[in-house]
Amino acid sequence: MTKDKRQDSPRDVSGAEKSTETENAARAEKAARRWIALFFALFLGAMAIYMASNYIVDPTEYFAGYKDKELVNNDNYTREIKAVYVKRHREDFNAFVIGGSKAGVLDPERLSALSGLSWYNFYFDFGNFSDYYTFAKYLIETTDCKEILLHLSSFEVKYFSQADLADVYKVPAIASRNPFDIIPELLSSLLTDIKTLLKGFQRIQSGDRYDTEETYAVDVLKSGIRRLVRPEIRYARNPEPYTKRVTLLHYEANLKKLFQKEPAESYPAYELNLEALKKIRDLCKEHKVTLRVVIGASFLSERFDYECEKYYDYLRRLVKITDVWDFSDFSPYNLNPWNFSNYKHYRPSVGNLMIDTMYGVEASQNYQAFGQILNKENIDAYLLQRRATFAALKKQYQITGTVEPYGRDDISHIPDNYGMETPAAVTS
Repeated sequence: MTKDKRQDSPRDVSGAEKSTETENAARAEKAARRWIALFFALFLGAMAIYMASNYIVDPTEYFAGYKDKELVNNDNYTREIKAVYVKRHREDFNAFVIGGSKAGVLDPERLSALSGLSWYNFYFDFGNFSDYYTFAKYLIETTDCKEILLHLSSFEVKYFSQADLADVYKVPAIASRNPFDIIPELLSSLLTDIKTLLKGFQRIQSGDRYDTEETYAVDVLKSGIRRLVRPEIRYARNPEPYTKRVTLLHYEANLKKLFQKEPAESYPAYELNLEALKKIRDLCKEHKVTLRVVIGASFLSERFDYECEKYYDYLRRLVKITDVWDFSDFSPYNLNPWNFSNYKHYRPSVGNLMIDTMYGVEASQNYQAFGQILNKENIDAYLLQRRATFAALKKQYQITGTVEPYGRDDISHIPDNYGMETPAAVTS
């Protein structure tokens, strides 16, 4: 009987090992793919939850215009919020205030009552001519616009755009109509940092309140008007200390700059601003939109930023383009700190008087020295008077070391309750 003594050859063993290795490698690769797929699924799921949380909480209030929020924090992206809101409610408005933060107190309800139009206050922080033109074009193309009140704050002479300051000062994609900006803008709001999102949660937990001193200012979205929160709370609590501490902040230092500084030799944005105003004028003319340009009230200690011969030339060039309502002269109203919330912003009562003056309300005749229309015919006389008043104030400063501000009881103080009643429409 013969015994089978065959054994596997080295070649057979090697082949089996390779087959096993191949199978193991395939299993490992398959497991790795499953882990990678699981990782990406978990990652995408987490991202979806995080993005959904940002949308629901909306810590930057980017989606407030879609949600019709009542109030939005003034520090957030109000350019985008208002642009969205107006587009969604475009049949409700046909007249707009455009300007920087000073213009925020111009009351749309008052404007509507006096003009018969439906107004919205489309002010935004750090106003500039680049944005004025962009949003004038956007509003005219988006709505059945009949009138634009373009509010200037004088300091625009120094720059043309403020988009580089921060993201919230950039023109939103909805207004620029640049499709390449839409996704980055959206993602930046859906992917805020953890700290911002947590602050949003805390805001909601506290009842989404904007009536405490933690908030500086809010926008009333349905009208666009700006409402100071912390300043008004502190002013109401104790007006005298507030006015001294806030409105007269840096008063003496700013007077020194105003009367002793070297005047500006040039403004880099000078020509760009004038060209933008021409484009706004022509745009309004093309679409049969009434354009009303106004320079708002300006407190004495703010003027160190621009008061000089170069600025006077700028005013002369402005009125060659269009007539301008001016409330920024050296009248007693602009020398009285009680007419201002801080040295850069006038109070709502001043805004009401400006509106009444422009739209012919009889009550404003008690303040005849406040506000006038500047045009090509009277600009030289106006500037002559402005130079003379400035020289007199400068002489007073050189003799006394200050310019004594008017007080609360002076006739130049426009009472805080001025214009609280909605006026009847003025018929021409």
